[in-house]
Amino acid sequence: MDPHIFATYMTLMGMAEVLEETRRNNWSTSGKQLAKLFMNRTFHTKAGDFTIDEGGERTSAMAITHHLNVMLIQDGHTTPLRQVAVMDWPGVWPVLSRPVCGFHGEKCGPSHVPQYVMGFGGSFIVIFITFMITYVRLAAMHYAHRNWCETGNSDYCDCQAKQKNPCHEHLSFRETTIVRSFNWLALRSPVASLASQLTGLIHIRDTRDRLSEELRAQLIMVLVDVFTSEV
Repeated sequence: MDPHIFATYMTLMGMAEVLEETRRNNWSTSGKQLAKLFMNRTFHTKAGDFTIDEGGERTSAMAITHHLNVMLIQDGHTTPLRQVAVMDWPGVWPVLSRPVCGFHGEKCGPSHVPQYVMGFGGSFIVIFITFMITYVRLAAMHYAHRNWCETGNSDYCDCQAKQKNPCHEHLSFRETTIVRSFNWLALRSPVASLASQLTGLIHIRDTRDRLSEELRAQLIMVLVDVFTSEV
C-alpha cells in the first residue's frame, strides 16, 4: 500500500473516532474542544496505532537498527526503549548521552602528566650526570694509581702493599690525588705540554700549605724519567 494512502487512512480513522466520541457524549463541537480530544491520545486502528502528544505532534515508533537489523524499538506512546535483539556495543551499554568530561572538557581538570614527565625526566638526568662524573673520577684515580705502580715506582707500591695504611697517609686528599693522577696525565700528554702541566702541579697550593718537598722531588723525578724515555 502507498504510504500516503496509509497515513491518510489512519488520520481519517482517528478523526472519526473523535467525532463519534463527541456525538455519543453530546459534547461541544467547537474547534477548541475537538482539538483537546486529539491531545495526549493514542488511536487504535486496523492499520496500526499512532499517538498525538500534548503539542499536537504525532509520535511514531522509533527503531534503532544495526546493519539493517532492528535492535531497539521505542513506541510512540512510551518513553523507554524496548530491546528486541542483542547488539555488540563498542563500549559500555547504554552509551552515555554526554562525555564524561563534557563536550568541551569543562568537567575534568587539566592534566598534569606532562609536568610529571618533565620532573621525573629532569631528576633522572641530574642523577645520571652526577653518577657518571663520580664514576669517571673514581675510574681515573684507579687507573692513575695502577699506572703509577706499573711505571717503576716499586718502592712506593711495595711500601703501600706491606703497610696497613697507605704510605701517603701524611698527605692531604688534594696532594694524594695529584700523586695518583700525575703519571696518568704524563703518559697521555705530549712532551711539549707536559712541562707546563708539571709546573702547574708543583705550584698548586693546598688549603694549608705548599706541597711538601718530598712530593715535589717525586714529581721532578717522574718528569726526568718521562723526558729520558721520550728522547
